[in-house]
Amino acid sequence: MRDYKGSTGAVSEHTHRLLTAYWELADRFMSSTARLLEKQHEEEVLASNYGSRAERKALGLVWIDCLYPVVTIGLETVLADHARLHVGPTPPEDESPTLIVLGLEEDSGLVSALEQLRESAPGVPVLVFGLRVDLHAGKAAFQAGARGFIHAGMQPDQMVNALSLARAGEVVIPAEILRSLVVDETSGSSETLTSRQREILTLVAEGMTNAQIAQRLYLSEFTIKQHLRHAYKLLGVKNRTEAVKLFHKNVL
Repeated sequence: MRDYKGSTGAVSEHTHRLLTAYWELADRFMSSTARLLEKQHEEEVLASNYGSRAERKALGLVWIDCLYPVVTIGLETVLADHARLHVGPTPPEDESPTLIVLGLEEDSGLVSALEQLRESAPGVPVLVFGLRVDLHAGKAAFQAGARGFIHAGMQPDQMVNALSLARAGEVVIPAEILRSLVVDETSGSSETLTSRQREILTLVAEGMTNAQIAQRLYLSEFTIKQHLRHAYKLLGVKNRTEAVKLFHKNVL
């Protein structure tokens, strides 16, 4: 009987050790699974907001030439999931950039800087970055040949949309400048854009889709399209691309 009990005790102890090892292994597995699911969720959120991992590099190679170190770090953070980045005053050596973001001190040789960039990377769209936006700065950028003007007051998704539009050949104009241009364009006409049409056009210039504008303004997408149709008619254009180009023409 003693041998039997002893044997039973030994078996129980062995089983206990096995169970302990099993639960430790199960705990590690659950922790790893939880981390994996968390990463998958983060990826799904990014994909929902900005597209798949491949799409998030759709901007190609973006050259950031900015005098402000903090701004440069911020731009890198915003664009890291959407583009391959080259940072510094000299152009990339092995590949031509798809876009250039130029950040200068105010009134510090914008024209000459853009001329140098055109020589270094001919045909590449340049977006001028400003710490704030004003009509004078916007006009100076466009007159110097920039494809657009972006500024520190923009949200990250607006910044990404702006660069996407510039790469697609569009002109990027901040809402504040666009609003001023719309007023200038329609001030001499008996038919002017409504405040709602102006509001929608400013969001169009920021790169928002009709669905995004509808969500922002709590309107239906159909209503947004109707407002845009009337606005295009008043401005004498056929679509959103021509509307933005018209405003670009007015600042030159």
